[in-house]
Amino acid sequence: MVEKTVLPNGIRIITEKIPFSHVVSVGFWINAGSRDEEKSRAGITHLLEHMLFKGTSRRSTKEIAKELDALGGYSNAFTTKENLCLYGKVLDKHLPKLIDIFMDILLESKFDHEELLKEQQVILQEISMVEDSPEEYIHTLFSEKFWSEHPLGHPICGYRSSVLSITREELLRFKDKVIHPKKLLITAAGNIEHKEFVALLESTLKTLPWNDQCWDQRVQPERNIFQQAIVKDLEQVHICIGTQGVSLRDPSRFFWHIFNMILGNSMSSRLFQEVREKRGLAYSIYSFLNSYEDTGLFGIYAAVDPSNTEELLRVVKGEIEKILDDGISESELLRAKDCLVGSLYLNMDGTEAYMNRLAKNEIIHGRDVSPEEVEAKILSISCEDMKGWLKSSPLLKDLSILFLGPLKDRNIDRLIGLII
Repeated sequence: MVEKTVLPNGIRIITEKIPFSHVVSVGFWINAGSRDEEKSRAGITHLLEHMLFKGTSRRSTKEIAKELDALGGYSNAFTTKENLCLYGKVLDKHLPKLIDIFMDILLESKFDHEELLKEQQVILQEISMVEDSPEEYIHTLFSEKFWSEHPLGHPICGYRSSVLSITREELLRFKDKVIHPKKLLITAAGNIEHKEFVALLESTLKTLPWNDQCWDQRVQPERNIFQQAIVKDLEQVHICIGTQGVSLRDPSRFFWHIFNMILGNSMSSRLFQEVREKRGLAYSIYSFLNSYEDTGLFGIYAAVDPSNTEELLRVVKGEIEKILDDGISESELLRAKDCLVGSLYLNMDGTEAYMNRLAKNEIIHGRDVSPEEVEAKILSISCEDMKGWLKSSPLLKDLSILFLGPLKDRNIDRLIGLII
């Protein structure tokens, strides 16, 4: 059963008891991410995440690591375009200790200047790691260009110049804006009693002040249509093609997920079968959906030998045109729906998955959305429904494309013309 409590200052606490479990997964979710940053301070949310583990008035950096390890579970944190999350999974008997550590690092971190300088260098290495991986790097570049000047396009890690320019004072001000009752959500799932869990949190969190620094609204981005090639000395040409996608709240998102599964997001998909299995043109070929609270991006990625670039582009365009012209078969639709429903339930295996689902439902929908409700939406879609949706979809319209690789002697305009 899902239970929810809202503290007087607005902090939300949501739990789901899972019978027969001996563990608890907990997440402290902050509804702020890289899309909420100024370009000159891009990466500050990610830097905040790192600095939360770098010492408090009660614990040193090493003591935090040792105490968390001693619990026998695991803990970590991550930053996305829209959220920062501090999470852990422990035996139920260790829950009070985990909460004590999390509350300490969330509310009492010192943000020591020397630790900040070290962590800035660590993040520069993260940026370099992405740039050394062409498949990751092209997605970073494509997002930046697709969303143009909007912060949704900024890399989560930020830029070298922005990361190095962030001072301790700026980080403290940013912390006060985002670790705010309006933005803080705590979710937990496992062998847990809701009232007892609230009691663990309430005495400390109820004192978290409500201030006027917190922002209320995000600005919806407008996509930028572009076609570009970046020459780089690589073995393969990396290609990213994209268009407007769908938001996390849009009712049509189920159509998008079915289409994505059929086109390129599974081993039986048309692109995988035609490009890799039938023609052997590429090892890596897939389609993807990046969805956010108010917008989205649909894309296709491939890495190909330079000599096969033209053929790959013709195949990709041809497969999309076949779907738009002929629709999809009953058997394809059934496989896609079965795959989506199967993934839905397989991804709920474990207390951490339940904890994540609680948070995402609250942040996006403001309520608990059961897997059965999602399953019913997926299974209700017919071939006729898909045919109607495909007619109105933006596929092959206003496409953006980015090439990354050894294209010095190739006709870029010709390559673009094969897909646009």
